[in-house]
Amino acid sequence: VDNPPKGYMIRAWLHLDGRALGIIEGKDGGLSVSLEASAATTDINGFMQDLGTRQLGFSVNRDEIRWIRDHGFRFVLSIPTKKPGAYYLRVATRDLSTDAMGSGYQFMEIPDLKKKKLALSSIFVINSEEDASWILPAKKTEPLNPSGSSADVVRRSQGPPELSAGGKLRVHSRY
Repeated sequence: VDNPPKGYMIRAWLHLDGRALGIIEGKDGGLSVSLEASAATTDINGFMQDLGTRQLGFSVNRDEIRWIRDHGFRFVLSIPTKKPGAYYLRVATRDLSTDAMGSGYQFMEIPDLKKKKLALSSIFVINSEEDASWILPAKKTEPLNPSGSSADVVRRSQGPPELSAGGKLRVHSRY
């Protein structure tokens, strides 16, 4: 996303495996999940360029735990980026209840949108309208954070895409 006063913003859609996710039981008997996620861009030489961190916490009910374990869940990190160029996006997530950690990375190139050339930044494979509504914000400058009840948050586009025979496939490109 290019926001002229603030610069570029990378929106990273992340999938977290739910099999070992720690579920916290509160004194009132309520259940919750608490995570910390950090993302950094590094240049081709490995020097850190930009950093974004987010704390995630949400309540879950007992019926949702099995679903989370089976499908995991997805969330978004937004990382401000000073300038276009070639980067590695590196992400680490920590489960605050168990201290379990996971990480991943991806090479990406941020196009220079000031050059007024066609630029493609992402391709999403979507298998439901619900997925599309989560990925596409109302305005391109609006921060993208899942909202709504815990059931809405944990049930959106949860696992790696799996398409069954006869299912619908929709590809959406974003530029």
